[in-house]
Amino acid sequence: VTAATNDPNITVSGNATVAANTTFTASDGASATLNIDGKLTINGILVAPSGTNADTFTLGGDFENNGTFTHSSGRITFDGNAGANNQTLSGSTTPTTFYQLYVSAGSTRTVYFTPSNHYAVAASGVLNLTGTASYGLTVTRVGSSNSWYLDVGSGVTMSISYVTASWSDASGGLEINASNGTNSGSDTVNWAFVSSNTAPSFSADPHEDSTSD
Repeated sequence: VTAATNDPNITVSGNATVAANTTFTASDGASATLNIDGKLTINGILVAPSGTNADTFTLGGDFENNGTFTHSSGRITFDGNAGANNQTLSGSTTPTTFYQLYVSAGSTRTVYFTPSNHYAVAASGVLNLTGTASYGLTVTRVGSSNSWYLDVGSGVTMSISYVTASWSDASGGLEINASNGTNSGSDTVNWAFVSSNTAPSFSADPHEDSTSD
């Protein structure tokens, strides 16, 4: 089954699933938008919008990719519904490749990545992980075993602010410059931090694993 939309602006107030053996193509107009407030599950093929605006493709819930995510050289923003929610990236497909990957924090929150899975930012794309001095963003693994991989392609533009990273192995690509971020001290590879940075005083998240292997 192949489905495409002629409506350039789509909002889903709940969860969305692309079923197996199904291809869903969002509008490829530069100003088209796709906003999903809930969880996105991909069991078939999702062809994302090609725009690069802040509202091009926003996701408030979790992201589960068991099929094919085609980035269309566009932007996806994991906003957690204006920072209200933590989010988890999971699924059996690895790597999942984004072109412009934005993760924002409107409040203190955590984004979890599945251990042993690779998440990539394509060459010449954008990696933007943005917390604030008041609201930190933590990126870490689900559970208590193995690292998750973040592979940054050549020529990627990076903007990393107020991020705490743990169990992240970025050795498959460019070094990630998180000079005002924090290394939690847990197997974080190929991230550059200021050595004097200490753990921030953000409230602990009950999902965060504090044990070591």
